[in-house]
Amino acid sequence: MSGAYKWLGGLGYIFTIIPFLNLVSPILVGLAWLLMGRDKRNGIFTITGILMMALLILSAVILFTLPFFMYFSIMPPAGGFQSTSLQLLELMQMMGVIILLGIFFAGLGLVVFILELISHFRASNVFNIKWFRYAAWLRIVAIVATIIAFALIMSLGLMAAELQPAETLFIAVLGPLMAAVIPWIISAIFSAVAFFTIPEEKPSANPPPPQ
Repeated sequence: MSGAYKWLGGLGYIFTIIPFLNLVSPILVGLAWLLMGRDKRNGIFTITGILMMALLILSAVILFTLPFFMYFSIMPPAGGFQSTSLQLLELMQMMGVIILLGIFFAGLGLVVFILELISHFRASNVFNIKWFRYAAWLRIVAIVATIIAFALIMSLGLMAAELQPAETLFIAVLGPLMAAVIPWIISAIFSAVAFFTIPEEKPSANPPPPQ
């Protein structure tokens, strides 16, 4: 079974840095962690894989259904008149739903990130592959860099939008953004290398004893 999740995980993490292919990468990566968990009887791997795939599926469902739900919720009844106060109330209710969904997905994404981080450290110990550990530490660097970059971009936007030329402001924003993106890309590459490095289990040379 190791051959299956070896290639699924390796290709899945490579796909995360390729446009359009990154849409299916959570399924491949999640399935790889799930199979690894079953193979090694490790619950953390299994839960990580399940939640990865669940996050993608739920996101896709919400992405496709929410616009229709918003449209039919705000649209006035056919042939009727809807007061402004009622429209405002429905709009506020819709905004509340969107905020709750945002909080839910942010929380679920954070849980998946933490579990994936733990899974990398555990996989490094299980397979004795250092690339899993490198990828995990680089993810920590990436999240810190992302927070710093976001803070810098916000401060630049608030303080220098009216004082700096557009080109200067663009470069000032692009620098922190690239500093945040590069560690994520390298960590995905390290994860792919780690999965590709997993040794495939060879069948036993000794036949089973006769019954």
